[in-house]
Amino acid sequence: MKKVIILLMMLSVVGFSKDTTKKYGLQKNNLFPEITLISTDGKDKITSKELEGKKTIYSFVTTWCTYCTEERPLLSNFYKNNKKDLNVVSIFIGGSGKSIDEYVKKHPAAYKYYHDKDEKIANKFIVRGTPTTYVVDEEGVIMARISGAVNWDQVTIEELNKLQIQ
Repeated sequence: MKKVIILLMMLSVVGFSKDTTKKYGLQKNNLFPEITLISTDGKDKITSKELEGKKTIYSFVTTWCTYCTEERPLLSNFYKNNKKDLNVVSIFIGGSGKSIDEYVKKHPAAYKYYHDKDEKIANKFIVRGTPTTYVVDEEGVIMARISGAVNWDQVTIEELNKLQIQ
């Protein structure tokens, strides 16, 4: 009887544990690499691990990118309409904290923004153009990498969820 109880306990642990066959990487179905995001003033920090539990959209942008500026209010509306199911963060590549803060005042959004001051995160994610977007599921698995602007007014949360099963 003791062996049966121990076996059942072991099976329940295995059954509820995270899929350890996933590897870290930048492709669909890879685990999103852990990163630390830092605000322009250096006071606010968050890690990608802390964002797990909800789908997260990581939007790599620059202040001079016109497509980023056009996409920003659309992504903000998408976030406002789905914030119970979703995190969204902007990662500004390069530039100064002051120029980013001024840009955000001119182009506000409902989600937080962070500064990749030395471009290490952008280089790690091989960002070669902006906007570049990663959609990551609740467990930190990459659902999609999108190069270029998205018309978020034409995307539903249900369509975003379908990325997981493709």
